[in-house]
Amino acid sequence: PDIDKAIVLYRTGQAKIRAKAFQPKHESTFQAANGGYQDVVSSGLTSGGNRPYAITYDTDKKRYVCFYRDGGGSTGQAIVGSHNTNLESGINWSNSGSMTFASSTPQDVHALYDPVQKRVVVFYCDADDSNRLKCRTGVVDTSNDTLNMSGNLTTLSSSSASDVTCCYVGKSPSGGWGNRVAVAWKDSNNNGKGVVGLLTYSSNGVDLSLGSIVI
Repeated sequence: PDIDKAIVLYRTGQAKIRAKAFQPKHESTFQAANGGYQDVVSSGLTSGGNRPYAITYDTDKKRYVCFYRDGGGSTGQAIVGSHNTNLESGINWSNSGSMTFASSTPQDVHALYDPVQKRVVVFYCDADDSNRLKCRTGVVDTSNDTLNMSGNLTTLSSSSASDVTCCYVGKSPSGGWGNRVAVAWKDSNNNGKGVVGLLTYSSNGVDLSLGSIVI
């Protein structure tokens, strides 16, 4: 939103993750911004699995966070990026390297930014734990462009999950509640039906817990 561009991630045949910026051309079309693309992960990205990467944007710190499964396929990594000086060719990715957000094999990775708690939230299905859906929160440190994954890991589903999506709910239509994180997934424990639930923060303002789910 700060540079009026959309940032798209994609995986190449050379096991890389690349980011490319697009800008509005007309009311209903986009065109590629100047500067081409940047390699977020330059080599060794795992080729298997479902959606092994995601990106979100911290609107307060003005930083991108890319989550991905590493080349060995055994852990989840995160890397922080900022706008480069000319704001055209995209993002400068941190020289501090990647940080681990999952010590097991993540897939179906999704992420969002919570502007009230000022935390990044990542969701993923754990392939080493029957594909259960899990989440964690973290905070961007702009002094060295790293992600502090201070939140504890929370398991959200008791059985295999897939087709995950998430969003931040700023305000309910009725005005009775708001400022919540919502997540939806296909739940094998409910005959493969789609379920959705709202998450709330614990008293420490860091860890998330899931309320009742709705089918």
